[in-house]
Amino acid sequence: MANDKSPPPASNPDRRHRPPFGEISTAQTTASVDTGSLDFSDLPGLPRLRYRILDYKLKLFVVVALLVLESSLLPIALYYGLVLASTLRHGLVFAIITSFFGIVTGIEFGLRSWKLIFKGDTYRPVGGTKWSMDFTHWTLSFGYTVMTVILIIFSVPYDPFVRPLAIPVSVFLIQAGLQLTWAGCMNTAKRPAPFDISSIPKGARVPPLVLTLVEDIVGVDGGAGREYRNTVLARYEASPRFKKMIAQQNWFWAVGALVDGIGTMAVIWTVPERVAYGVGTSTIKMASHLASLPPEMVLHIAEFLDRRHLSRLICAAGYLYAHLDELLYKREVTQGRLDGLVYAIRRGAATAVSKFIAAGSDVNAMVNMTPDIQDFMGYASPLAIAVVRGQRQIVEILLDNGARVLNPFSGALCYAVFDHTIADRNTPLSIALLMGCTDIAIDLVRSTENKDGFVSTHSAIGELTGLEQAISCLRPEVVRELLAKGADPNRRRPGHPTGPAPLHTFLGQHGLHPYGISRIPGGEALVLKTVLTLLEYGADPFLKEFESCPSLHRGHPSNCPCNPTACQMGSTSHHSRVRLHFSDIEHRQNCNKPPCRQNRHNHWLLREDLPGYCQGYPGERHIHEPASVCRTGVLDRRLSFDVEVGRLSSALG
Repeated sequence: MANDKSPPPASNPDRRHRPPFGEISTAQTTASVDTGSLDFSDLPGLPRLRYRILDYKLKLFVVVALLVLESSLLPIALYYGLVLASTLRHGLVFAIITSFFGIVTGIEFGLRSWKLIFKGDTYRPVGGTKWSMDFTHWTLSFGYTVMTVILIIFSVPYDPFVRPLAIPVSVFLIQAGLQLTWAGCMNTAKRPAPFDISSIPKGARVPPLVLTLVEDIVGVDGGAGREYRNTVLARYEASPRFKKMIAQQNWFWAVGALVDGIGTMAVIWTVPERVAYGVGTSTIKMASHLASLPPEMVLHIAEFLDRRHLSRLICAAGYLYAHLDELLYKREVTQGRLDGLVYAIRRGAATAVSKFIAAGSDVNAMVNMTPDIQDFMGYASPLAIAVVRGQRQIVEILLDNGARVLNPFSGALCYAVFDHTIADRNTPLSIALLMGCTDIAIDLVRSTENKDGFVSTHSAIGELTGLEQAISCLRPEVVRELLAKGADPNRRRPGHPTGPAPLHTFLGQHGLHPYGISRIPGGEALVLKTVLTLLEYGADPFLKEFESCPSLHRGHPSNCPCNPTACQMGSTSHHSRVRLHFSDIEHRQNCNKPPCRQNRHNHWLLREDLPGYCQGYPGERHIHEPASVCRTGVLDRRLSFDVEVGRLSSALG
């Protein structure tokens, strides 16, 4: 039976006269084929789709294979191939990869546009115009635009952002999943379409988006044309089972796309960057074998293993876990490199450090740190790197394996240590003292037998012993450890046998800088504690600064005001506690009362620690007596000392 009311000609579509979707009569079985309708009068039952997908299996296979190649296999192969087997920087690698993006999809998109624009009504939606396209075309346009923008933005920098470059496929999946979910919810709620959805006019009930995708893809890409669009809509209206199947398929693909897209996105931002690109472009999870490797091996691989072997590692992680562990550590020794050892020290990987040493790494070798300049600029030893990083456990491992505490190196600290100038040569002990790593410095002192060895060299000052460096840096605990080990508290400056002893050096250095000391937490207390420690271990407060007068004075050197004793220097100190204590020391030498007379040689005892000490003694009266010491001369000598020692403590001034 023919339908008396034929639809308007397809060449002049008018959506105002098109019957709304949902009101197409299931009894409508005939129409003119040349106008886009079908005649089902010769076929019983439901409207037939007249389309066999198996007739296009070769085309379908080729298109799907090319799409998988472009969106997954080719990017992964190019990324890992170029990164691991070439020396190209990442910017050029991604420039090559993105140049292949859109070849297959672009050709397919162009063919769709050609059919919809220049082939009349043959492939357009029912009621569509030349430029209205179909819903799938607009979906692809938006998705391709977003993907292209992501690839351009994050591949432009000199060092591209790998993780964002791995998300375009996931973003497209999330977009499709959201659209499918929206259409499913609108269809379930029987809501009208807010706009034309391919052949579904505005105001008609929103169909599941799977139906629209089938209509558009088979009608345009599959070549079935307007004829298929009409029949699939008629079949959907006529068959409740078909409706149910389409609804189920819609939710299946909606949930699947969202789970796949969001899950892949989460994996991309949690796994290592190099693995993330493979996850994002293939949407397949990497094998769990890589995560089962010991942390020190993964750490070593990331920094040291030759790039071309990384792909083999991913493919054979289980084998490498069992057989490659020992080889990785021995390889560094055979190649004469210390990259892995340095990286392990910086990250605090004690197990890895032990394995590198067991494999034969030289703990006293000098490593050129200039390329990265994270800790030192120039050459430094592994022990010095561990000290700068504050890795006490690794310091102990290196010391147990023969690392030399007084091993000099020329590398300059990259950290700002404002209280002290940069030395021409340092040792691990001097670095520990400068950085304030007291516990590590004590460990270093205990592991060396050279109690008076030089720890640093300064062009203006000369060589400094560990004791001199410790008192200069206000480390009284380290001073005590050195003195307990046998360091000489009255030893004259190295290279200057008639020069000042450590106590003179300390008082001359810190006596003129009360403001600088006050900036250090507990600074004045540290000064007093350092002085008392030196005195406790035998520092002579009455030792002359020089054995002979350094100036051209006439007369006996012992009476020269330019050559004061340590006690005289201390009694004119700007630190009140130090000044009071040295005044007490002088008082004990002249006082005949038992408490003072009995403690004349206990120079380290404070007055509050002496029962029965002279209560009426003011403690500082003699510093105003010109006969006791020429204060101007003392200050002049300390000023000349400040010129000599000032570069060691310039910021304190």
